[in-house]
Order: sequence, then C-alpha cells, then structure tokens
Amino acid sequence: MRLNRWKRIGVVLSVLWVLGGAAYERKSQVDAATNSAQLIYKMCLDIGGAQVANCSEEFGKNYTEFLKPNWADVAFTAFAPVLLGWLLVFVIIRAYRWIKAGDV
Repeated sequence: MRLNRWKRIGVVLSVLWVLGGAAYERKSQVDAATNSAQLIYKMCLDIGGAQVANCSEEFGKNYTEFLKPNWADVAFTAFAPVLLGWLLVFVIIRAYRWIKAGDV
C-alpha cells in the first residue's frame, strides 16, 4: 500500500510522538520518585532523634518503591494523543468531503 505525502508525514509524526511521549512520561515518573524520596529523607533528618544511616536506608527503600514504573500511564501518554489525532483528522476530512459534495 502506497501512502501519500500527508499520510507519511502523519506516520512519522506519530512515531516521534509515541517515542517522545513515552520518554517524557517515564522521566516525569522518575523525577516524581526522586522528589518524593528526597522529601521523606529531609523530613527524616529534620526529626531530631533520627540517625543519618537510618534516613539513608529509608531513602533507599522509598526510592526503590517510588521508582517502580507505571506502564499504563506511559502507554496512555504515548498512544492516546496519536489515536485521538488520527481520529480527529479522519472526521475533519470526512466532514469536508461531505460538505464539498453537497449531499444533505
């Protein structure tokens, strides 16, 4: 099947979005995990009786737990806009052709 120029552009942009969206979402998850674990670590240190070693151990456990990936969010961020974009373009093209044909 031969794709015209606009479809090829759409496919390339879709692939770029999927890759970029997945990377962005995963990076956001890692940043959130780091921020959460650091916040808990700072709170642990602020408590006067806490030992640094205990806080570091707690940081390691929390960070490992928070760092677990949420692949459903990654997939949604990567694929949902692509699917909605293609659907929107299809609907716009069909509506344009229907209006242009003059069928009521």
